[in-house]
Amino acid sequence: MTIGVENDDRLRSERGVRGQRDAVKVTGVDQVREMRRVLGRELAARRREAGFSQRQLAPLTGYARSTVSDAELGRHHVRRDFWERCQRILRIGGELTGRYDQIEAVAAAWRAAMVRAAQAAREERAAVWPAAPAPMTLPTENGVLRSPAGVVTVQTCPACRHPVAVITVLAAPPR
Repeated sequence: MTIGVENDDRLRSERGVRGQRDAVKVTGVDQVREMRRVLGRELAARRREAGFSQRQLAPLTGYARSTVSDAELGRHHVRRDFWERCQRILRIGGELTGRYDQIEAVAAAWRAAMVRAAQAAREERAAVWPAAPAPMTLPTENGVLRSPAGVVTVQTCPACRHPVAVITVLAAPPR
């Protein structure tokens, strides 16, 4: 699935698209990734404004320095708890968690759209699937099913005592 992004000059320049009326096709994954990068850049700016290095901020959040770095680069999905802790330490309002919640809502919407598209594709394939053949009925004599391939009887399994079908294949068709 793709959406048109009409006024994002940075995305246009990254992808080499020119002209104001051109639409850049962005997948849901690309959109969420870019939103995470923007959130990470905001965290980095706020961290620097507060006078913290990544190495100083990390132990205060209870996360590793690499997690702070990854979050600032938008590399990985980081839990909401991380963003709440950063807000509290940096003494900023709910900006980070607000953006995090927006990202999660967009990601959930894309996942739901992908599920709907996959279901529609399955239903479309099922609509053209050939119908199942009617079950074949074969004549029985005293509970024994005779078929051109052999004789089928139901017997009790000596190990588990459940009924099982026993197929006896005939070497030559009966005359």
